[in-house]
Amino acid sequence: MHHLIVFNSSANDGAVESSHRDQHRVTETLGAPLMLLIAFCALLLVPVRCLGQTRPSNRQLVVALSGTNDVKRIAAIHRIGVTREAQRTALPDMTEAMAKLASNTKRVAINKRDENDLPAGVLQLINCIGTIDSPVATESLVKVFTCDRDSWIAAAALSLGFNQRTAAITAIEALTEHPAYAQRYGFRFAVAKALVQMDDPRAWDALAMIADQTDGQLQHLMNEAFKQVTLEQFDDDAPRFARWQARVGIDVESPELLGPNPEQPEPQTDTIKLVDAPSESSSSNMKLVESEYYGIPIYAKRLLFLVDCSGSMAEAYNGRIRMQQAKAELIEAIELLEPSTEFSILAYNERIDFFQHDLVQATEENKYKATSFVRKLKPIKNTDIHGALRAALVFDSQVEAVFLLSDGRPTAGRLTAPAAILQDILSYNRFHNLTFNSIGVGVESEMRSFLQKLAEPSDGEFRLVQ
Repeated sequence: MHHLIVFNSSANDGAVESSHRDQHRVTETLGAPLMLLIAFCALLLVPVRCLGQTRPSNRQLVVALSGTNDVKRIAAIHRIGVTREAQRTALPDMTEAMAKLASNTKRVAINKRDENDLPAGVLQLINCIGTIDSPVATESLVKVFTCDRDSWIAAAALSLGFNQRTAAITAIEALTEHPAYAQRYGFRFAVAKALVQMDDPRAWDALAMIADQTDGQLQHLMNEAFKQVTLEQFDDDAPRFARWQARVGIDVESPELLGPNPEQPEPQTDTIKLVDAPSESSSSNMKLVESEYYGIPIYAKRLLFLVDCSGSMAEAYNGRIRMQQAKAELIEAIELLEPSTEFSILAYNERIDFFQHDLVQATEENKYKATSFVRKLKPIKNTDIHGALRAALVFDSQVEAVFLLSDGRPTAGRLTAPAAILQDILSYNRFHNLTFNSIGVGVESEMRSFLQKLAEPSDGEFRLVQ
C-alpha cells in the first residue's frame, strides 16, 4: 500500500518558496550526480514502516489463509471484512493463498470418511474470491481446476457460476473431460449447475452438448432448466435460440415454452429445479419416468431405497400395518424399474442391512432377489436415521437419488436431534449433490418438518402418507 504525505500549502507557501531557492543553489554547486547520491541516501533513511507499512500484516494474512489450521483460516477471512473495498484490497493475498493451497492440498486436513471433503475455511476463501468481479479473481478460481481434490474444483466452478463470471465458461465446460466427471455424480451435477447459473448463450450451448451424454436425475434437472430458457436469454438472437431449442428437443409449438407470460414474473434460471410433473422433452426424446415410489416419480438411473425397519413400523396406521404397506410400495417400485437402472436397498433400525453393498442393475433376476429381501424384513428395535443417511452418502459415488421412508423420530445413533441431523447431512451432501426424497408414514409435525427440510434443498419431494 502506498502512503501519500500531503503538506498544507496555504500555511507554508513562504517556506516552500525559500526551500526551492536553496535547493536550486545546492544543485548548481554540487551537480546532478551528487544530488542523486544524496537522494538515494535519504531514501535509505526513511523508516521501514513508511515503505510498505502493511506488508508484514499481509504476509501474516497469506500464512493464515494458506495454513493447515482451518479455524485460523476462517478467522482471517472474517478479519478481511465483507465490504467490496476491503476484499479487493486483500485480493492479491487471497489469490496467493489460494494458489498455495491448490498446489498442495495435503497441507489441509480432510475428513477421513470422505476423501473429497472440503474444509469450511477453504470453501469460504473460494466463495470470497468468487464475489470479486476481477479477471484476477476469475483466473485464480480457474487455476483451482488443476488441483487434485474434486470437491475444490466443484466449489470453484459453482462460485464462478453463481457470480456469473462468464469468462470461465470454456474452462468449466472443459471439466467434462476431467476424470471426476465420469466417476462422480456430484461432480457432474456441479458442472451442469455452474453452467446453468451463468445464464449465458455460450453456457446454454455447452449444456446442450452435455445433455446428449446425460441421463437419469441430471438429465431431468437439465430438461427442467431448458424449458425455462427464453429468447431474451439468447440476447434476442432468434435463429440461434431456435437452433438451440431444436438441439435440446424442445417443442417450439408448445405455448409454455415460447416465453414467459408477460403478466407473470419471468422464471428464475439461476438454480436447477425439480418439479412434480415429469418432463417429456429431452435431447434424446426419451421418456424419463417408468417407475414411482409413493407417488414420487423416479428419474434417477442410480438410486437407493432407505426403509425404516424399526419396531414402530409393526404398528397399524389407518387399518394397515405400516411395514406391510411399506413393503408393498417398495416391491411395486422395484418391479417397474427399467433394466438400465441401478439400485440397492438399505433397511435400517439400530443397524443397517444391505440388499447389496454395491449398486446392481435392475435385471429380472436382481429384481426378484430384491423383492425377496424386502419380504423378509422385520420391524424391530430403534431408529437410526442419521446413520442410514450417512451410509447412503458414502454408498457409491454414482448414486443420484435417495428415497427415505420413516415413521417417527430418530431414537438411536450418533445424532438423534432432527436439527443436528439436518445440519450434518445437508453439509455432507454439499458436493455429493444427491436428491433426497422423503416419505413420512403417520409422522408428527416435528418429523414432518424434518423430512420436508431434508428434501427441499436438493429439490427432492416429500410425501406424507395418511
